[in-house]
Amino acid sequence: MTRSAVLLVAFTALGCGAPEPPESTGGTSVPSGPCGRGVAVAHQDEGYASSNVSLLDWKGKVLSSSFISSATSGAKLSAKLTGDVVLPTAPTTGERLVLLDRYPAAVITWVDVESAEVSAQLSVRSGFAANPHDYLELSATRGLVTRFNRNPDPEAQPLDRGDDVLVLDPSAPEPVGRIDLSPALAGSGGGYKASPHRMIAAAGRVVVSLLAHSTDYSDALPSRLAVIDPSTESLGQVLVLDGLYECNGLALSPDGQRLAVSCTGRFQGDSEPAPGESAIAVVTVGDALEEVARFPADPQAPFGFSVSWASEHTLVANTFGRETAPTRPDTLVELDIDTGARRVLLESSDRPFTLGDVRCAAACGTCFATDAGRAVVHAFGVDAGGRLGAPSPIHVNDAIGLPPRWLGQF
Repeated sequence: MTRSAVLLVAFTALGCGAPEPPESTGGTSVPSGPCGRGVAVAHQDEGYASSNVSLLDWKGKVLSSSFISSATSGAKLSAKLTGDVVLPTAPTTGERLVLLDRYPAAVITWVDVESAEVSAQLSVRSGFAANPHDYLELSATRGLVTRFNRNPDPEAQPLDRGDDVLVLDPSAPEPVGRIDLSPALAGSGGGYKASPHRMIAAAGRVVVSLLAHSTDYSDALPSRLAVIDPSTESLGQVLVLDGLYECNGLALSPDGQRLAVSCTGRFQGDSEPAPGESAIAVVTVGDALEEVARFPADPQAPFGFSVSWASEHTLVANTFGRETAPTRPDTLVELDIDTGARRVLLESSDRPFTLGDVRCAAACGTCFATDAGRAVVHAFGVDAGGRLGAPSPIHVNDAIGLPPRWLGQF
């Protein structure tokens, strides 16, 4: 079962009804610091009907409780936000925040940070539900988008094929090319697609995580990392993470030399991943990608969708709970990659699949984690040794009624 399908099953099981998000509370003029301005929080209802995006600074102060939402309208907002809005993996720099409206909308939205006004939108559907999963801006005139889905039309033009990295000129905005990822599955036989997910710029290259799903989404190959040369917009090395599946989390270390990759394992037709296929891998990004460490999941707690670096030696990741007996909560765990020691920082309140995204800023000694069950964002201080303190809950906006789920740095 795919990531989106699992989330939809989990969210709809928690209830229905979509509270109306409020009108915008504006942007922020907070200057950018060593970690940027802060974090953006994407709130979503259980049925994927509506979204709200709020802004926090790195101290946990609410800068705007409703920066933009499904209720927002404006001259340059040709498509209102749906309930499947996420934020880029890499920090968004500059004067605009980027939002990805994934499935079925397939729209990229650029919003001015200070005014909260939409400056541009671009549909990347190209005649099919492209399902954009990530955006990476390389310059004012070059941006990349991972299109998770493949166009079912075998006669589609190259720019309309999907299952690729779409190259954009964000200043227009318009598509200007694509990077075919099908060679990354060479030798794997038919019936599978690259399923590009997250992207990170590292060591002058772009690393793309590939989930390698079957075309009917019933199975997957081992996940892999693909290297793209941004100067030639071509595919290079492909590192297969043997034995690891559904590697959804991707994070760059503070020194820019290593990647952390969190893998859930395949979902066996229900909400329970295969624990033997779940781990966090550490990969160096020197002349070539190389896996240098692997931390298998606890058999009773497969890793979730998110991982982040609290320091050069400490990772923070979420784990999945279990809905069926014997039930267990989600957890947020601290992992010392030097010793392998783990420590539980937080458990979900009363149901699984509610502890979500994690974002840390090592230079600012802070981590944030979303908690949809309690409808809060937790802030954690990080000491000089990379150890996290107790969680401090932040109620971003109790009036919204949309729980926080995803985070992005801006």
